[in-house]
Amino acid sequence: MSLTLPEIKTLFEDELAKSLQRPAAGQWSSKRLYDCMRYTLSSPGKRLRPLMVLSSALAVAKDKAKERVLRQAMPAALAIEYVHTY
Repeated sequence: MSLTLPEIKTLFEDELAKSLQRPAAGQWSSKRLYDCMRYTLSSPGKRLRPLMVLSSALAVAKDKAKERVLRQAMPAALAIEYVHTY
């Protein structure tokens, strides 16, 4: 599994979109906070920080484990983007 940076970015953008799907009723204490987070995280950007996290994880992964490592690193990449956007 060899991925280019645009492919990794697409995977990240897909995961980010999933993380921003409308939550179930009562899951967020503030609809306004949710709307603000969604607005700021949905803006297009370079996504350099999460791409560095995912690329680093792929760089040290063994060939057969790359997909698993990418899945494991994704929450950290999302967290980095959330904090950076904040």
